[in-house]
Amino acid sequence: MPITTILPAPPSMADPANFDSRADAFLPQLTPWQAEANALEVNVNAKEASATAAAAAASASASLTAFKGNWSALNGALAMPASVRHDGKFWALLAPLADVTAAVPGSSASWAAIKLSATIVREITTASATLAAGDHAVLEYAGAIAITLPTSPVTDDYIYIDPENGRTDNTVDPGAYPIGGISGVFTTSPAIGFGLKFISPAKGWRTA
Repeated sequence: MPITTILPAPPSMADPANFDSRADAFLPQLTPWQAEANALEVNVNAKEASATAAAAAASASASLTAFKGNWSALNGALAMPASVRHDGKFWALLAPLADVTAAVPGSSASWAAIKLSATIVREITTASATLAAGDHAVLEYAGAIAITLPTSPVTDDYIYIDPENGRTDNTVDPGAYPIGGISGVFTTSPAIGFGLKFISPAKGWRTA
């Protein structure tokens, strides 16, 4: 968390003898103090957003019925009720399976995607990362970060990007779908978080 410098005693009309000397010491410190205070506010806001998203994600995960973990780790028969995570999404089982490995979530009609309004906080500490639906990406790597959006989004998929590293050269690649009607890689603004919601293959992503 950014450190805010302690300011010296301010000038006071109640102490006219020391007014000038205190003013000379106090006023030059206001400019760096303002920058530190602004950085502190950004940091606190980011931590608050992350904490809120984490609490929501925990609540949403608790509501999943008979959660079995990652689909790729399962084998054999699977009875109802059951839910799994696969390809960055959560899925609910619609019918009992004799062999769970033969029914791939997203391809098999035996599964239905579960829409979670919560996001899952993910700290990005590398120079590149591909996000999954539901990610709240906190960009913490000190250098520029190249973010790629989910490659197979479905309607109402949501992500949030929080550029906590404060850089002006982080990039977001939406892949095959535009953002706000605009295709191609774009650069994020420093210290300004934003959410994206997938509307449809034709319309792509919109800020949310």
